[in-house]
Amino acid sequence: LVDAISIHRNREHGKEAVKLALEKWERGDQKGLLHEAITEWHKLAVVRGRKAAMMSNFLVSWEMEAEVGLLHTCHAAWRRLAQANARQQAKERGREAVQVALAKWERGNVEGLLQEILRT
Repeated sequence: LVDAISIHRNREHGKEAVKLALEKWERGDQKGLLHEAITEWHKLAVVRGRKAAMMSNFLVSWEMEAEVGLLHTCHAAWRRLAQANARQQAKERGREAVQVALAKWERGNVEGLLQEILRT
């Protein structure tokens, strides 16, 4: 893999050297070199601009996902808390109902109900 990458890189350098020599020959040494330098700089600027735009888009997308993820996490935590609270209240109501039923059974309906009301 490393050898294939170095072979590819060497070929690209060779092509660039030939291209530079042809530019220099066509336009003269200084103009050819200047033209090639500006052309390569422009290519580099275009690639960097595209990469910067892609990075900016990625960061905006990530930020939106983070906001949505944070909102989802908060909502899920609130939902779990509300469900736990509802279960606790249901448990307490169940205990109270059992206590009322036992008091009624122990003292009869009227006396047991009166006793339970006065106790709470």
